Amino acid sequence: MCGVLPARMLEAHNDLLHLALALACGRRAPPVVAWLHRCAGIPEGSPLPPIPAGFEDDERAVDVVLEQMWRSRPREERTLLGQVFTPRPVARQVLLEAGVRPEGRVVDPACGGGIFLVEAAAQLRQTLVADGVAPERIARAVIDHVVGVDVDTAACRLARLLVGLEAARALDGLDDLSVLDQLPEPHVLQADATDPLTQERLLQLEPRWVVGNPPYLEAKRMPKDLRRRLRERYGHRLEGAFDYYMVFVWLALELVGEGGRVGLVLPNKVQVARYAASLRAHLVLTEQLVALIDLSELDVFKQVGVYPVIVILGPSPGSFRACFRQPALDELGQAPLGGATVSLELVRALMEPPVWFTLPDGALPGLLARLVAQLPRLEEVAQVRSTCSFHKRGLREQYIHPGPQLPDGLPYLGGQSYARRNEVRPYQVDWQGFRIHYAAEELRSRGNSLPPLEIFTRPKIVICQHARSLVAWCDVEGRFVTKDVFPVVLPHVDTACAA
Repeated sequence: MCGVLPARMLEAHNDLLHLALALACGRRAPPVVAWLHRCAGIPEGSPLPPIPAGFEDDERAVDVVLEQMWRSRPREERTLLGQVFTPRPVARQVLLEAGVRPEGRVVDPACGGGIFLVEAAAQLRQTLVADGVAPERIARAVIDHVVGVDVDTAACRLARLLVGLEAARALDGLDDLSVLDQLPEPHVLQADATDPLTQERLLQLEPRWVVGNPPYLEAKRMPKDLRRRLRERYGHRLEGAFDYYMVFVWLALELVGEGGRVGLVLPNKVQVARYAASLRAHLVLTEQLVALIDLSELDVFKQVGVYPVIVILGPSPGSFRACFRQPALDELGQAPLGGATVSLELVRALMEPPVWFTLPDGALPGLLARLVAQLPRLEEVAQVRSTCSFHKRGLREQYIHPGPQLPDGLPYLGGQSYARRNEVRPYQVDWQGFRIHYAAEELRSRGNSLPPLEIFTRPKIVICQHARSLVAWCDVEGRFVTKDVFPVVLPHVDTACAA
């Protein structure tokens, strides 16, 4: 099993691309070595680092390099780029769920080191080998099959190298490797996929599938000029304090058109967030939600506070597949996962604008449909309100403190920065002692409005968003102010909470 690279190696060979090239070249023939150098953009004959013990030319070694390339960057840079490393089983599962096949082109508009491209290329290569296609044709097909885009130059070079390696593997065992001289370099563009000119280039390729793990950049960390440019480009489709990944969902839909499919790893906020309401409504009304696969129970990104879901989009008349339970992380990527079939009409009937949900049992959609037919809609008996959000970096730390530092502050739920520490439990609360200085006017003057304090000081139900099933606690006394991950339900009659 490959491990973490020694710190001394990172210091001696800060460019992990050279290590990836050394791993790829291994004992390969000189024409292949020359081809891989060309793909990586490294002159042939450049010194390469020795391969550490336990590292071979296999996918485990590549995965370590991919992850280390991400982790070796300063945290500020990683945050601004919105980068996270996608485990290979998750990439494979996305391709399976999206139904990627040899016919057509696959595009990843934020490809990073290219894990989705590599998996799609390997899948194509293996299929064509099994079909008895000539190795030279397979190598060309691999290059033509996948296209990546990323703003990170080093990541693009690594992606080209790894896709080029898949093309070279198609030629294993051949004596004549002259086809490598005529192969174009892998199609990985160092560019911003949201730029109109780049998007136009991608549209000309007529992609059949768009896959990937878009950047996770929160609204409060997004540079103002980037936010302004995106709003100018996408207009009314970007609402409120949108996160960066929303742009890539709209972009993907534009690229594949009516007949293609989209497979993306997204934060589960897309299921409920107000800024994503118009996207959810559009996809439900146009019947383009194919599958929703909840991965939030798995530690996909290793302590990164994001709860991911796989979202598959494309033609889906009348219903979508909702998968609530899944195998362990290393068991993903074997076959499409099962799940409950949920009517899009039921989604529309439950709430407007709709929220997306997964269900653990196939019988529950029918039960929900009967309840909807017999009971009033939620908005007729209660109001759901979003709560305190700090959009600008550093504001939260100025107004939220442990109790001893702010004894006169209001009790606050959500003081722990790491999202997986939930203070709201089923029917109870485990307050960690944080308090908030509720300076509404002061914060409004700084461009960060808070909700009216009255919604917190009355009886309310506090909902925990960071849970796979409904977790709620009734704050009958109106004691707590809550973070934005704890929306509140306000009954139209306050005595309803006590009842």
